[in-house]
Amino acid sequence: MLLGMVPALLVLAVQVSLVVPVGAVLVMPAAVAGATMLARDLVATAVQTRV
Repeated sequence: MLLGMVPALLVLAVQVSLVVPVGAVLVMPAAVAGATMLARDLVATAVQTRV
């Protein structure tokens, strides 16, 4: 049951850390890097399924 709540808790932790300006400076590069990795993975998957 706790494992199902991990994504929600992670989102909440990021949202709370963005309220504090110093937290935003520390968290934003990690968020951008994570989004970039996710986008690359999704594009690679889409390209593989089209071929």
